[in-house]
Amino acid sequence: MAIAEALRNSAPAMANRALPGPVDYPQIPELAQRGLARVQQFFATLDTRLAGRDFIATDRFSIADITAVVAVDFARVVKVRVDERHAHLMRWRAAMALRPAMAL
Repeated sequence: MAIAEALRNSAPAMANRALPGPVDYPQIPELAQRGLARVQQFFATLDTRLAGRDFIATDRFSIADITAVVAVDFARVVKVRVDERHAHLMRWRAAMALRPAMAL
């Protein structure tokens, strides 16, 4: 949701489409900034969670990992990327890239 908040409230293509649905709503730049801050907080929280762990929720690959890969990768649309501040998250994302399903 944080990524969507940032995107829908900042992208020129989303002007007057800040919310999905049939009604036009104007963008609110402050909500875009809040969304970016929330994405950064999500990355920090996920990085902490992954310290000493191979997977997010259990001791094996789960829907939590799938969902997080999608979120981490989709964050690029708002120009937020995992970087050296998130060493555990970077390690985990690199490991996820080696899974056979990710090669499709």
